[in-house]
Amino acid sequence: MKFASPYWLIGIAVTLLYFMYLRFYRKSKKKEIELFVRSPLWGAVIPELDLKLPFFRSVFFTLGLTFLFFSLARPQWGTHEETMKLTGMDVMIALDVSQSMETEDMVPSRLKKAKRLIRRLSERLEGDRLGLIAFAASSWVASPLTTDHGYVLDIVEVLSPKSVTNQGTDISTALETAVRSLDRGAEVNSSGADLGQTTSTSRVLILLSDGEDHENEAMKMAEQLKEKGIALYVIGVGTEKGGPIPLRDPEGSLRGYKRDSEGKPVVSTFKPDFLKDLAAKASGKFWSASTTEGEVDELVQVLGGYSRGEFAEKKVVTLDDHFMIFLAFAIVFFVSELFVPARRRASSGVLSKAAGFLIVAIGVATGLSKPALAEGTKTPSVGAYYKNRDAIEALNEGKIDDAKKLLNGAQAESPDLSELDYNQGVVQSKEGNFNGALQSFSEATKKALESKDSRVAAHSLFNLGNVLSQNKKTPEAIQSYIKGIEEAKKAKDQTLENDLRKNLELLVQQQQKQDQQKDQDKQDKKDQDKKDQKEQDKKDQDKQDKKDQDKKDQKDQPEKDKDKDKGKDKDQGKDKQKGEEPDPDKEKDKEKDKNQQSQKKRDFQSQKLSKEDAERVMSELSNRERQLKSKLERQQGTSTKQEKDW
Repeated sequence: MKFASPYWLIGIAVTLLYFMYLRFYRKSKKKEIELFVRSPLWGAVIPELDLKLPFFRSVFFTLGLTFLFFSLARPQWGTHEETMKLTGMDVMIALDVSQSMETEDMVPSRLKKAKRLIRRLSERLEGDRLGLIAFAASSWVASPLTTDHGYVLDIVEVLSPKSVTNQGTDISTALETAVRSLDRGAEVNSSGADLGQTTSTSRVLILLSDGEDHENEAMKMAEQLKEKGIALYVIGVGTEKGGPIPLRDPEGSLRGYKRDSEGKPVVSTFKPDFLKDLAAKASGKFWSASTTEGEVDELVQVLGGYSRGEFAEKKVVTLDDHFMIFLAFAIVFFVSELFVPARRRASSGVLSKAAGFLIVAIGVATGLSKPALAEGTKTPSVGAYYKNRDAIEALNEGKIDDAKKLLNGAQAESPDLSELDYNQGVVQSKEGNFNGALQSFSEATKKALESKDSRVAAHSLFNLGNVLSQNKKTPEAIQSYIKGIEEAKKAKDQTLENDLRKNLELLVQQQQKQDQQKDQDKQDKKDQDKKDQKEQDKKDQDKQDKKDQDKKDQKDQPEKDKDKDKGKDKDQGKDKQKGEEPDPDKEKDKEKDKNQQSQKKRDFQSQKLSKEDAERVMSELSNRERQLKSKLERQQGTSTKQEKDW
């Protein structure tokens, strides 16, 4: 016997360890129950208890897992011979190995890039026959058509410019060699001597080159390929920028670059236009090699449309699979485990007594806490059980201090019970000790999750969420409700799950209202700031306008004074022409006013005039004042005789 997937047998060992654990757990459970009631009294006190039923269930489940893993390992024995027909197409690859392919304008070089494309292509052409031709100025068949792709790839790895003695590039000779090789492969295939009778098999030639063809016969050979029904596909390897041709020693170290007769480095160029014309001449297609190598996927997609013939038959000896037998046994044992009840059926009266004995009451809490009874996975001591029961009765009667003392005593005897921490949290919440309740509910949740008691965990998370909500710790309360919903689902308590969802929905709505109010307050503050800013800007603008007006008034004051002086001079000239005799007192008042105005003009300072300009203006005003004074003096010393002619 052999196994096709033997690693699945590890699961059988794990299953056996699980069965041993169940036996140990059953014995420990039996000892815990004997702490309450001796085994001879089980039939009367706990009539539905039968430890053999869980044992049978564990046996059936263990056997089901064992046979399941055995079937997954796929046991095999016996052999039979099968004849497999090999179908595919003939694909000949022509690889340019001239020195120009050593150019490193593609990473790592043109030749290594072409080899990588061939490897990817062979992985996608499984079942087809591959052949390989290496060429430079001459060509040779490196590998005939074969289904052994590994052999072809081994040949590809060792090809280099040294594989062809005549260097240069003559694509026509590569095409000619490929035609002969494909024709020879077709003849062997159609003979049917060793490979069987064939149907029409497609023939494809794939050319990988940089396009540096030093001859001119390639186009003629492309026409012959088309006439013979051989599809030509070309992949150009290189970049338009090109690069120098490196020269390396046998160890692969760089010795320099190839140079022409003048000593200049020879730059190899990539000629995609020539390769495109060559592919078009044979009704084929051209791709340029890229870093993503997506051209290989496109080429394989094109080749997928060609017909493939049956060119060989292969006889294979295979082992017979017999996993179905073990899978059938696994299904039988799993179904049998479902029909074994977990406990005996009992009357409602006896069942209530047993439930009161085996199920530890969690407690009843009003307002903040939710009343619940939780069935723990850990069994309390006898003293802890009765103290917890008395604590629940005292709590229902409103005797909080008595309930607290009893729970402290119960926790001292059984500190690992999550139910006792839960009841302690209920008592603390009723007496208003929210911090203590928060700690007790958190501890009850932790212990219940560790013991995988989903019912206690769900009730603890419910009350924990209520405490957090009242302390305005909304995010933590939401997380507590969400976790409680998960545990309520595990406990299959639909009522508790609905209550958790309702509280969660109300809390989320409250949180959303608070967030909306915060956003509204932020917007109102932002609007008020904008309003205050506008008022401040308006005040600043008014101040600036007033300041500009004052500057303008100061600037216009000298001009007004000049106009006033000119008006006075004009009036005096008119009086003189009329021959009126000036009044001495009046002239003294005028002179006094002029002196005051002159003094005002001297005190004038412009905020825009420079110091030199101001001095020049004051000097001009002083000169005018002296001239005016001199005129007034001459007028006072001259008398005009008036004669009456009427």
